Amino acid sequence: QRLIEGKKEDIASLIRLQDISVETIRDLNLNKLTQSIVSSATVFANMDAAILWLMGKDGRLHLETVSNIEKAIIPDSLPVEESFIGRSIEEERPLETIRIQDVECLSGLIQSYGFLYMASVPLKLKNSIFGCLTLFKKKDFFMTDAEKAVIRLFASQAAAAINAAQLYNDLLTERDFSGVVLTNMATGIMVLDSENRIIKLNPIGFGILKIKDYVIGKKLIDVLPQASDFLIINSNLNREIEISDGTDVIPVGFNNSPLSRTDDKQAGTVVVFRDLTEIKKLQAEARKRQHLE
Repeated sequence: QRLIEGKKEDIASLIRLQDISVETIRDLNLNKLTQSIVSSATVFANMDAAILWLMGKDGRLHLETVSNIEKAIIPDSLPVEESFIGRSIEEERPLETIRIQDVECLSGLIQSYGFLYMASVPLKLKNSIFGCLTLFKKKDFFMTDAEKAVIRLFASQAAAAINAAQLYNDLLTERDFSGVVLTNMATGIMVLDSENRIIKLNPIGFGILKIKDYVIGKKLIDVLPQASDFLIINSNLNREIEISDGTDVIPVGFNNSPLSRTDDKQAGTVVVFRDLTEIKKLQAEARKRQHLE
């Protein structure tokens, strides 16, 4: 009973940690996430201030955000080889010191605020280091074992959240890039799934085929029976079909290729097509001139 009573505070901290981790991971905005991490770290570790560094592609730690410290007096980046912080990353564990005057790269910050203690906590997920938390307080005593356990768990969850946010941002960037390319291409692009349903069609594609956006999710044959050749995979270039909207007949040139899954099974089809009306007119004029000559 005494053991349980003594651990109540630690259990409460872990419950709060879980609650905030769940709340934080809902928002994959990296700026909001990092702000939440540093502000929460000071609470869970009973610290006066915190800095979050993120690992850059150049191999340096870059200042991301701070809690209870003026950002202007902190270096924009640090070499990982810096003795104290670098050692915690190399050893993959939190390190503490009360000889913080030896941490030369942050000496200006330490003197300005009168910190007497510093900890470095690497943010690691599997085999990847995402950054590092540096924690400060104005008292010269170390964390308890319970506080160390909490900050280790907090660091692992923070690393997982940062990883998720970075992946999400990469996906958004890729999606935005793909969207711009598809929207501005001079040719039609159609993507069909394994059951030949239309899952993507760019704006110019709608115009060429004379169909509306409500066809997304429907089978190509049901929407446009004249385009059944789109479904036949063939390596021949410059294949042609004719599309009729009841008034005009539109010659359409196309090429297609299969979308493959990791098990080499076909997951769908990509069709690239273009309106050949103007080309056909030019060809007809050329043949007419040749005949007259």
